[in-house]
Amino acid sequence: MAGPAFEVGSRQILLTGIGPMQRRSFLIWFSRTVYTACAATVAAPMLRFLSAPLVSNTASGGPILRRIATLDSLPTGTPQKLAVIGTRADGWTKHPDQVVGHVWVTRTSPPSAPADSAKVSVFNAACPHSGCPIQHAVANYVCPCHGAKFNDDGTKVTADGYTNPSPRGMDLLDHRLVKDDATGQWWVEVEYKEYEVGIADRVEKA
Repeated sequence: MAGPAFEVGSRQILLTGIGPMQRRSFLIWFSRTVYTACAATVAAPMLRFLSAPLVSNTASGGPILRRIATLDSLPTGTPQKLAVIGTRADGWTKHPDQVVGHVWVTRTSPPSAPADSAKVSVFNAACPHSGCPIQHAVANYVCPCHGAKFNDDGTKVTADGYTNPSPRGMDLLDHRLVKDDATGQWWVEVEYKEYEVGIADRVEKA
């Protein structure tokens, strides 16, 4: 006498040659297996959703490409501290049009240089030592928290009797000059990134 049959996908499985207790044990095992597989399928996306705030960037979406200043507004040789506007993530909530960081921008070419060949330098304003906001003094950049000093080209200051606490120089950011088609103005466009602090290598924050 043929035993009970059940379908798995497009196949039919016939239970033959086993007693009632064996069939019952097998069906219990099979039901648990199907339940576990269904539960895992449902749980995987839910776990990804719940863990998102634990791995999200402060500046949502990784690098932020922003126009931060017109070229004409930058005086030659004088560093300007400018805010970067973007979307800030706070757990599951995203806040658009927020200040996500600051940069130091310096126009290094003379005003007489053509706009399309002008030169600027752009540094992240966070100190590589512990992330404090770097300020600019008369001669160089200075971190007010622990006394780290940097030259105008972003390199660490070294001097006899002075130990620079920063493990590396200021973090240079990629940028470009772009011309606005509507106004004809030239803008400094920066790719803003944040880096891990307290280490010698430049490692972008996850």
